[in-house]
Amino acid sequence: MICVEQIMAKELITITPCDSVGRAIDLMDKHKIGGLPVLESERLVGIITSRDVRRTHPNRLVADAMTRDVITVMPHFSLWQAKDLMDKHNIERLAVKNDNYLVGLLTKARLITEWGKYVDPLTELNKAEFLFDKAKDFLQKGEKITVIFLI
Repeated sequence: MICVEQIMAKELITITPCDSVGRAIDLMDKHKIGGLPVLESERLVGIITSRDVRRTHPNRLVADAMTRDVITVMPHFSLWQAKDLMDKHNIERLAVKNDNYLVGLLTKARLITEWGKYVDPLTELNKAEFLFDKAKDFLQKGEKITVIFLI
């Protein structure tokens, strides 16, 4: 099973809530990224994206423009769990936390690139790894599964 930890970005560029939106814009432009985790005393307190900065004056504080309710995953979450969360919340990036500390960031672009390895390009059907992951989810919930092979 492919885990978020295997594909997430681990070297992160971050910003604080007291920095200016202008600084956030400069960092995103310089590193060609679409969002920055916002950390205060090493704790994740928000995320600021290119969409957020478009609506805010550059002299404002990051705290005024950032999204506070950050959707997070743990490093052991599967690729499919991460994709489900991104689709459900219509977001472009997931913060990866371990013991309440930010350890990585997973972008939708990276997820889709990896996801393509597990989908048959001709039929667009999921490959075996997806089936294993779904079967594991059902079994952990105490549900029964049936597997039918067609030849």
